[in-house]
Amino acid sequence: MAYDMGTPQGDGEMTFQEIGDVLGCSRQNAKNIYNSAMRKLAKDDRLREYWNDLVRESSGTTGIDRHFGSNGLRW
Repeated sequence: MAYDMGTPQGDGEMTFQEIGDVLGCSRQNAKNIYNSAMRKLAKDDRLREYWNDLVRESSGTTGIDRHFGSNGLRW
């Protein structure tokens, strides 16, 4: 499974293993960090809107639908 990290040298998608390698942690720890961030975005409307604006600015589309469904987070 690959996730968009917005890296300039590639297509912007990285696996948790690649993210862990960049951060100097395990694949599971990278996944836990990601999941924690998604939970925080789900709880805080201001954070979610700020993040959505950043995604929209960089890609021209909204990224919120990729992570949030009508019933909250999609895993």
